Amino acid sequence: MFSLQSHSSQDKKCYFDINKIQTDTFQNFVKTISNVHSDRNCFKYFEGQWKQSTFINFHDHIKKIARFFVSKNLQNKKIAILSDSRPEMIEIMLAAFCANVSTTPIDVKLSPEEVAFILNDLEPEVVFVTKEKYELLSLAQMHLMQSMNIIAINDIEGFYSLKDIPENSHLELPQEDINKTGMIIYTSGSTGMMKGVETSGSQLLYQAHTIARTGFAKYEHERNLSMLPMNHLFEISSMLGCLSVGYSICIAHSLEKADLGMCLQYQKPTQIFTVPLFCKSIMNGIKLSVKDSSLTKRILFNFLLFIASSIKSQEIRQKIFSAVHIKFGGSLKRMIVGGAAADMAIIEFFKTIGINIYEGYGLTETAPVLAVNTPTEYAAGSVGKPLPGLEIKIQAPKGMSEGEIYTRGPQVMNGYYKNLKATTEVLDNEGWFKTGDIGYISPEGFLYITGRSKNLIILENGKKIHPEEVEKIFDDINFIQEISIFGDKSKQTSNSENIVLVAYLNPEFYAENGHNESLTLLINEVHHRANRIASYKMPTKIFISKEELPKTTTMKVKHFIVASMYEKGEFS
Repeated sequence: MFSLQSHSSQDKKCYFDINKIQTDTFQNFVKTISNVHSDRNCFKYFEGQWKQSTFINFHDHIKKIARFFVSKNLQNKKIAILSDSRPEMIEIMLAAFCANVSTTPIDVKLSPEEVAFILNDLEPEVVFVTKEKYELLSLAQMHLMQSMNIIAINDIEGFYSLKDIPENSHLELPQEDINKTGMIIYTSGSTGMMKGVETSGSQLLYQAHTIARTGFAKYEHERNLSMLPMNHLFEISSMLGCLSVGYSICIAHSLEKADLGMCLQYQKPTQIFTVPLFCKSIMNGIKLSVKDSSLTKRILFNFLLFIASSIKSQEIRQKIFSAVHIKFGGSLKRMIVGGAAADMAIIEFFKTIGINIYEGYGLTETAPVLAVNTPTEYAAGSVGKPLPGLEIKIQAPKGMSEGEIYTRGPQVMNGYYKNLKATTEVLDNEGWFKTGDIGYISPEGFLYITGRSKNLIILENGKKIHPEEVEKIFDDINFIQEISIFGDKSKQTSNSENIVLVAYLNPEFYAENGHNESLTLLINEVHHRANRIASYKMPTKIFISKEELPKTTTMKVKHFIVASMYEKGEFS
């Protein structure tokens, strides 16, 4: 379907003929990845014991579920999925595309009322649920306006389950309509109420096609750790890219430290798609561990960092920090991050210890990837070059290069479900989608993000501040785990009187020092960085949150909720 050029003329070659993977329909996609990668390991998943399946198994499961949808006349109807990430989730989603059914994977961290809101808005014919999330669905049902047909993903006593689905081998799948809405993802992002983003099959097939050609799939024995929730398109699209090129994918059954560590040791991943907060947490954990060690070890670690920073060979840097790499399984080469801005201090730290971080950019409304740095085309501080086949322009004031980022092309959503007003606010008549993000494109074609228009702080004197810019000044404070910067609104105008900083600290640091001493140390560290930023951008009110800050499923802090909590006096 897509006659696209690869991300770079110097693109790394795959170990197989990638053109054999067809991306014109999902029916052909799952068939051809099964033909090409056949009995190679496709998924690993822990459920009491480690389970594995091949690409052939993956294809067979999808075809069986798709035929079931046909047998139940679910074409052009909707289903919902309430489950933690597991192989069956992606199988149900792709089977639905194959059968012209629309799916909605629901965030399992939502409240029962929020789950009910989605189900009432969606009105699905069937809800697929795991035993572990059945209680959440039961609580949500108390707020539903209609009854639901329920199918168990794993065994739930008294319910029809996936294992009960017959083969229906006599049934033919319908002609696939890749342009219809095949998935509705509900997202509130970091700025507002939930909206259903209508995603077509063509959007995700475009992502599968282009992500597979960005230069990461050079080697035969690549292994990916899937750790982000499958109700988010960043994880879905990255997984499709991995499936295209035959990666073995280990799906983390939990993000608890012990469980994640077990997955790292079992899978020994070479690659992880993740978010900057995960990287920052690891970096700060390493630095705090070094800080608490003996003087000799501290001097040695810092000396090795200094030496490694001037060594070009990633392999040598990995050997220098082999003790750190063992904790990741010993094979991790790269992390591709998105969902929020990654600080350069994080990228440089991981590069020094032998793990390359490639930052990308996108939104749920764009399925989601718009741009990404790659092994062959990389610019520090940027989010990479736009993917081929899509357009990006900067809507900037006359004479300026920086402005709001607009995009159009095969990656843009069909619209917001049942919300024409919200759709017309972000999609114009020429197909341009207004991202709400601020940035610029360098002469070399790399995209740089400088802020979020909805987060913009306007002071009473008219000065404008992007909170993302301020946050980066404090990212290297090791004991800060999460941070939110926002304006303290004036009672007389809509502008801000103060800039507020709310931080959630490393729990061990906070417990060791106590609240008052931790606050004093935080204030001192903030003031210590005063020379790095204009005085009017410095936080004038500083608080510690005793609980983790509210976040989206991609670990972006929900600043509007933090601001609301501040207004209610919840921080000290």
